Amino acid sequence: MKRREAISSLSVIAGGSIILPQMLSGCETAEHPYALFDRGDTELLNDIAETIIPETPGSPGAKAANVGDFIQRYVTNCFSPVDLKIFLDGLAHLKAETDKNFGKRFTSLSPSEKYDVVRGLEKQRTEYQRNAIPGTPPHFYHLLKSTILFGYFTSEQGATTALRYVPVPGGQKGIIPYEGEKAWAL
Repeated sequence: MKRREAISSLSVIAGGSIILPQMLSGCETAEHPYALFDRGDTELLNDIAETIIPETPGSPGAKAANVGDFIQRYVTNCFSPVDLKIFLDGLAHLKAETDKNFGKRFTSLSPSEKYDVVRGLEKQRTEYQRNAIPGTPPHFYHLLKSTILFGYFTSEQGATTALRYVPVPGGQKGIIPYEGEKAWAL
């Protein structure tokens, strides 16, 4: 066998070993990319984020920036194991409490009910931090809210509409009077 024939045979074998299992499994819908989360969690997280950062006439809300998708990606890839457990347990508790107290999912609540749930989480976090000793892990709502803010203000919508954004900054100007402008995007 000549070298060209051998390389050609190896290419067919290698390609077949990659393609054959996919052909045999059939066409299936894409797997949910975030194994730690349920399929409806993007919508849930977007609704929570929209309650915290609502749409205003001057800027889109967190839902428009699809912060729910960012949160899932960030939590999955960047949280420590301790923070990940706190986050996932807190999210499961939030779902269970909403179902128990309102008889429906968070995404089905009215805007005022959503606000009440988020306000209750804020009060829990405040009480938790008041009684926490140094080294205590953060509260679920602290992790959630900080991730929402980070996701929104680093998104294109948040950086360009909620903050002042200059893609190529100019020279340094040391002393400029402040006239109530928006903060600068990074």
